[in-house]
Amino acid sequence: MEKTIPQIVEQFLNGDESAFTEIVHRYQKKIYSVAFRILGNHLDADEVVQETFVRVYKKRKDLQNVRYFTSFILRIATNYSIDLLRKRKGHTTMSDDSTDLPGHI
Repeated sequence: MEKTIPQIVEQFLNGDESAFTEIVHRYQKKIYSVAFRILGNHLDADEVVQETFVRVYKKRKDLQNVRYFTSFILRIATNYSIDLLRKRKGHTTMSDDSTDLPGHI
């Protein structure tokens, strides 16, 4: 019989590293999908997947109830995706056609 997410999360919270590997396998596609929908970029979505699992590992003590793990991990992924989107929008790039700039020779 396959273990449920709450069972796997409980094992992870109790220090079972193989349970964390199982969490990664079960959630990486879902996290990638969420990140790609927000960011529209494969490289950024890959970054979100990696960083989400780093943050889940670091914040595992913050999880109050294993039944809400899916919400917990997807919220981390969503928040990080939004942070990346804000950073990207905050950086403006110069046009390749810089000859349109006043005073440019």
